[in-house]
Amino acid sequence: MKEKNTEIQINKKEFYKNLTRLALPIALQSLMLASVAAGDALMLGKVAQDEMTADSDPVCPEHVPDGHHRGGRHPGRTVLG
Repeated sequence: MKEKNTEIQINKKEFYKNLTRLALPIALQSLMLASVAAGDALMLGKVAQDEMTADSDPVCPEHVPDGHHRGGRHPGRTVLG
């Protein structure tokens, strides 16, 4: 059995053209994601910790200033046990 000697010719100019077509959108997407993450970090750095933490209770007109709920348990909570 005789083996065929086949060579693959790659045109460097065409190869780099195709590589750029693939790499450029990926690089731009990564740049945009990094810039959004950096912007988020800058904006959140200016926000105080107290403003970022959320209250665990939903907004309810039945809450009184001391934080307790009039009329027993909170309507959105379930009692376990």
